[in-house]
Amino acid sequence: PRRYILGFIPGPRRSTAYGYAQAVNGTWKEYVDRQNRWFARRDDFSDAIDFIGWYHYGTTRELGMRSDDMRNLYLAYHEGRAGFARSSYLAKPWLIAYTGKVEQTEALYRQQYTGCTLAR
Repeated sequence: PRRYILGFIPGPRRSTAYGYAQAVNGTWKEYVDRQNRWFARRDDFSDAIDFIGWYHYGTTRELGMRSDDMRNLYLAYHEGRAGFARSSYLAKPWLIAYTGKVEQTEALYRQQYTGCTLAR
């Protein structure tokens, strides 16, 4: 839904995104129902991380994406799977530009993890 300015000028769409994962209501409900996570909360970090893993796994299966394709996983997360499939991100140059930062961060974390003696 949109808010209307002066009752007739369409404003920006409202989002139900909430919590650490910025999960929208419908997708969060799907996660809770399919994973039987009835007490999971979007503002609980461990639940949010589990949700992101569940969502990315589903994305790789549904869209045939590689699990190490951070650029496209990020775009699919941001736009939703259906939005990604429609290439809605192409109308958002700022979002495409941001994927470079996502890839850099992933590379840094991968390097840190590989060098971590606790991860072995």
